[in-house]
Amino acid sequence: MDPSTFGFIVSVCSNDERNGLGRKPRAGNVQPPNHYLGGAPASERIDRARTGPFFDIVVPIGYNDANVEPHRGSAIFIHVARPEMTGTAGCVAVREIDLHRLVSKLAPGMVIDIDYDEALDEQLRQTGPIEIYQFRGLRPGPRLLVLGAVHGNEICGPEAIRKIVSECSGSKLKIERGLVTFVPIVNMKAFLKGEREGDRNLNRDLREVTIPTQYEDLVANQICAMMRDHDVLLDIHSFKSEGCPFVFVGPQDNNDAIEPFASAAKEEAFASALGPALILHGWLSTNVNGLLRGSNSLGESRVKPLVSAGVGTAEYMRFVGGYGVTLECGSHQDPKTHTIASNAIRRALAILRLIDAPMPTRTVTQSIELVDVIYANDPNDRLAKPWKTGDPVHGDDIIAYRASGEEIRALNEGYVIFPDSTPQPGKEFFYLGRISRRFC
Repeated sequence: MDPSTFGFIVSVCSNDERNGLGRKPRAGNVQPPNHYLGGAPASERIDRARTGPFFDIVVPIGYNDANVEPHRGSAIFIHVARPEMTGTAGCVAVREIDLHRLVSKLAPGMVIDIDYDEALDEQLRQTGPIEIYQFRGLRPGPRLLVLGAVHGNEICGPEAIRKIVSECSGSKLKIERGLVTFVPIVNMKAFLKGEREGDRNLNRDLREVTIPTQYEDLVANQICAMMRDHDVLLDIHSFKSEGCPFVFVGPQDNNDAIEPFASAAKEEAFASALGPALILHGWLSTNVNGLLRGSNSLGESRVKPLVSAGVGTAEYMRFVGGYGVTLECGSHQDPKTHTIASNAIRRALAILRLIDAPMPTRTVTQSIELVDVIYANDPNDRLAKPWKTGDPVHGDDIIAYRASGEEIRALNEGYVIFPDSTPQPGKEFFYLGRISRRFC
């Protein structure tokens, strides 16, 4: 098997733990005999109570388990690190996002060689320049921009884009017309943190900033300039809750003040054949109307942020005369998101005739229009059940509770979109949608 290198930010053991003071019993032996434990404290035993999700996924490391030597420790794993990245008792702990990335690459017979690469570690901690890949066909055609990791904890975009770049560099995909620009990681600071944001949410109030004060301001200036030089945008995302993949599109052609648009037919044809069966629309109007009201449909008062807070990459692309969609590939942790994203990129290249391939068939079968957004008032606001994106609701269903115990009920039949089980005050708690006949 060809060797692969994965650079991770890791949590390591202390000096005392390296010297063998943090012993662990042998893997798989839940109640090992005392002569093997060598007097190891109860806090180090494998049958001790676990708190937190740190051992939901473990990758065993073949350390001291073939010819066991007492007092050298065992039951050593790669597992999820604590949020503060504190040390372990001998295991290798990595960020959850990195563990999922590693696990997705494992195969039978693979050897894991754990080492510290100081140069790679330093590279991973640098925000550096924005890495782009561009392929130009020899004949005229549209200019497509494909973005990944606008939010740093959404890794399906970078994985899929790198796969497609490899195919374009080899013999699998040949760009015949126009050009395509790939940006695997737009928000490097957030990506290195394994979090949605670096300093702020890049995909809210996206615009060029004359006097940058935050990292995302610097990125926005570059990405906005790139969008002006392209005709079509495919921005790849995933979401926190469980749910099926879908494509976000803009409004129908209009001359309204919120989001005037004249390329709805092209955008709809593009979105309808990317692979997902579900299309959502109404994003910007729902956000703007909610902010203009100063309260949601249930009347809770809240501080008004900028009305342009709902403007992201796709909205900016329409603003500068192109068209674009946001592809939501599913839950962050769903291993199928990478395949959904890479298939969508291939379909996009075929739809725009950048490659010689059969025209992809239309895949959309359902459409939902967003109609309301409910904001969190308190970190103790909570969902009434573990809602998934796209779950149906009926009139008077309890969707969530305020920290005070007040019920938040559905006013009509519809769907829950982007429910957040760990809400932050002033940010979106969940959206509500209704069935749309626009694409069906």
